[in-house]
Amino acid sequence: MRAALNVANSASLSDAALLLAAFERWHENCTDHIVGDYAFAAWDRTNSKLVLARDPLGCRPLHYFHDRRLLAFASMPRGLHALGEVPREADFDYFANGLMYYTDDASRTAFKNIQQVAMGQMAVFERGALRLQQHWQPSHKFNILRRPSDYHDALREQLDRAVLVRLRGARKACHATERRPRQFRRH
Repeated sequence: MRAALNVANSASLSDAALLLAAFERWHENCTDHIVGDYAFAAWDRTNSKLVLARDPLGCRPLHYFHDRRLLAFASMPRGLHALGEVPREADFDYFANGLMYYTDDASRTAFKNIQQVAMGQMAVFERGALRLQQHWQPSHKFNILRRPSDYHDALREQLDRAVLVRLRGARKACHATERRPRQFRRH
């Protein structure tokens, strides 16, 4: 993402600053350029809309409450309950469905009127209306490789990418497997 943004001194920018730069450039499509786990809220002043988004695996929580008078968001329901306007009422249907191991809505929570942004989902509030959209879907395309060792190399490439994302700001790190150690250096 840093290379695509073409931002000076991007290595010294915080994750929040990089995310802001991505949102300013690609707006709602910024999630197509993010690798790793995230949950964010971004205000688009030009179009007067609030965008809440959550990573594909749902590693970071993000909850919201909205009615005619109030729109609020927080990592956890407890943050929303800090507001006196947000009711502390249990969603008994949620619990009943949970007892049956059934969930019909990934955005439901144990609290009535408090929703969560589902995994790989975006909640966009614009002109008083809520629009939910899935910004990520798993690929159903299978890569058929020539040799079994090619699968090892492809997996190694993805693992290296995942580790590099976690190393933002670190100068050097190492992980090892039985076959060979691997060093990562930031440039």
